[in-house]
Amino acid sequence: MTVGLELDDLVCQLGDRFTGRLTRHADADGVLGDSPARSIQLVLRMYTEGRGDTDRRDVTNQNFDLEAHGGLNAAFSLLVPETSPVSYDGTLMRVMYEIEARVDLKFARDEKSAHQVLVIPVGGLGVYDRPHPLPLYPS
Repeated sequence: MTVGLELDDLVCQLGDRFTGRLTRHADADGVLGDSPARSIQLVLRMYTEGRGDTDRRDVTNQNFDLEAHGGLNAAFSLLVPETSPVSYDGTLMRVMYEIEARVDLKFARDEKSAHQVLVIPVGGLGVYDRPHPLPLYPS
């Protein structure tokens, strides 16, 4: 039982949306019944790395209720607010983003799946004037 997180693109401009699909197969090989899985929370998270204080905050989130047997097959869309910082890869500090899907399980460790993503300024990569972790992201 794992949660599938498929993204349409790993790069998104400020003010646009990350889109994709969430999937989770039913518990007990599809046999209907009560599942310990209750819901999936999908989060776009920004965090900083480097010297000094670190910051970690949720930018946007969405909740998905699971079917009674624990399955899900749903499209999603997460907005990147225009006021968010762009991804940055400097020598003293990095601003990174990830999208994480976490399955809420009763009395068990939550399942999760995550992907690092890149947030770029309006206008695309051509106007990007900051160091960025583009080598991490295939085109």
